[in-house]
Amino acid sequence: MEKKNEGAVRNLIALLVVIFALVIGASVIGDLMHEKSSSTAVVVSSSDSDDEEDYDYDDDDDYSSSSSSYSSSSSSSSSSSYSYSSSSPSISREYRNALETAKSYLKYSSFSEKGLYEQLTSEYGEQFPADAAQYAIDNCGADWNAEALESAKSYLEMDPMSDAELYEQLTSEYGEQFTPEQAQYALDNLPQ
Repeated sequence: MEKKNEGAVRNLIALLVVIFALVIGASVIGDLMHEKSSSTAVVVSSSDSDDEEDYDYDDDDDYSSSSSSYSSSSSSSSSSSYSYSSSSPSISREYRNALETAKSYLKYSSFSEKGLYEQLTSEYGEQFPADAAQYAIDNCGADWNAEALESAKSYLEMDPMSDAELYEQLTSEYGEQFTPEQAQYALDNLPQ
């Protein structure tokens, strides 16, 4: 009976040590992530935006308009410009969520401006209000020509087709809904 108790006690102690290690590890990781996220504020601006304001994004939910001087561009298919900022008026939670959702969609798939807007506003999609979706479109930093090119490449990987058929797919209201100029850019820039 004592051997059973010794084994149970050993197992209990081992379990407590593992739990303790997990709690300490999670605490340290949480502190590091908080320290990292609180040290940077990033302003995202769209080159397609009609206004001259930039919108500030940081982990303190302080989204704001500002005109900062530091900027650089992203190397992904979507071109965003980033600037450091400190303070300004807030952007609504709905707008921030729509923007983050748009960026998430663009990160994993190619979308036309119209296609992304419909995904954000659709009753079968994200159901954002039209103004929040338009804010997201205007500020997501997407390069719509690059999105059209990526979409064209994806279609050709799945199913070889003629340029005319691909152009139709890219511009169709039942397809990708890119503009004729964006679809032509995609065709002109496909690998030979």
